[in-house]
Amino acid sequence: MPSFFIAGTQKGSTTTLHHLLAMHPGIYFPPKPQEIHFFDLDENYGRGLSWYESLFADAPEGAVVGQTSPLYMYLPKVTERIAATVPGAKFIFILRDPVTRAYSHYWNSVRYGYETMSFEQALELEPVRLERGDFEKRHYSYIDRGFYGTQINRYAVTFGRDKLLVLTQDELRVDPSSVLEKCAHFLAVDPAAFPSSRSNGVVHNPSRLPRSRQMQRLRPALENAGLNKLTRILDKINLIDCKYPALNSRVANSLATRFVDDLAILDQIIQHENSFSSLWAEGTI
Repeated sequence: MPSFFIAGTQKGSTTTLHHLLAMHPGIYFPPKPQEIHFFDLDENYGRGLSWYESLFADAPEGAVVGQTSPLYMYLPKVTERIAATVPGAKFIFILRDPVTRAYSHYWNSVRYGYETMSFEQALELEPVRLERGDFEKRHYSYIDRGFYGTQINRYAVTFGRDKLLVLTQDELRVDPSSVLEKCAHFLAVDPAAFPSSRSNGVVHNPSRLPRSRQMQRLRPALENAGLNKLTRILDKINLIDCKYPALNSRVANSLATRFVDDLAILDQIIQHENSFSSLWAEGTI
């Protein structure tokens, strides 16, 4: 069983952190898939612990075993399930300005064919959508996933503050060596064992958007039907690398006010070198 989790947040550089940590000879992640979604997806959780444990069968003896799933941070049932299964687990959270995270999440949903609304329409419809179930929570939780204080507090109460390491995307971008050193001390592995050249561990996820959003809406149906080859063909034909459209400043400022109280909660829980409220309120991340 894993002893630690990279548990979130989505669109916060969890993939890059996963690959950087995987380069340490004393840290093991299952090679595929990167995101197992055992504790969050009921269909996977229903397979039982023996299935989950089999995914870690190749872990070298003595390795620190990890698992990455950004949705773990968000869903309350995950905290309960992990506590019942791996009560001594440690958790790494890497956070991003909740406004830019929400916007990136939105375009990610567009990329995979789930989102049909404009960003402003999607924000307005979010409460209604989230009431429908976990599928909607995965794809349309643009605002709700940004309440980091509430989510991380669940883990602090359940596992203890000393079991949590909270990082920011900006830290990883500006000083990855310092971030890896923090992770090494947190996981009790030798920080000097990371390779001096870590270019292979840095994963760049370029923003990709569909030429035709209407065509891309076929993607979820193809994926659900198990037509993975057609899904890949659709992506190859219809997706192009490009920057997201600029976020409207009025929308951004309005959205930022939604997170003020929750970021204050996060500041109280996490003794970070900087105030999260100040960092993101001033737009420095």
